[in-house]
Amino acid sequence: MAYLGLLPSEHSTGEDLNKGAITKCGNAHVRWILTEAAQHYFLPPKVSQELSRRQQGQPRRLQEISWQAQNRLHRRGRALLARGKSKQKAVTAVARELAGFLWSIYQEWHQPGSIPPRIARQKTAPAKAPAAPASAIQPTRTYALKSTSTVRHSPKEVSVVGSGGTRSRR
Repeated sequence: MAYLGLLPSEHSTGEDLNKGAITKCGNAHVRWILTEAAQHYFLPPKVSQELSRRQQGQPRRLQEISWQAQNRLHRRGRALLARGKSKQKAVTAVARELAGFLWSIYQEWHQPGSIPPRIARQKTAPAKAPAAPASAIQPTRTYALKSTSTVRHSPKEVSVVGSGGTRSRR
């Protein structure tokens, strides 16, 4: 992210922390491509027929990272806009996180198993808190990923968790 110039500049002394605009160091063309791609994450996440076709034969872990990225970046962009940030700042923030997801996909492709899968953690209620009514509890949505091998077996259900530790909700 820093190599691409997508991190904010900083002018700090002592306890004062002053962050400024992005540094714009690195390759401007790659930074432009990432910001153009980041604009698509403001649309709801989905796996289209074209994307499904391109993902055939790819490792399951890379597909999981891809789905996590779609959900996380969509939520992040929408949340920034809801907080009143300008569209340009939201797109730049999403482009920065997209660079992080691209890095993780490269690491997983280069060294399989280097990035462990995130497993959904069940939230437990505090011991003294009253139990929530059954209508207030939302079940975790699970997605069945297609098997990439030729061996026929039932697809495993995967609960997808975003990079911030939050479950994806559609």
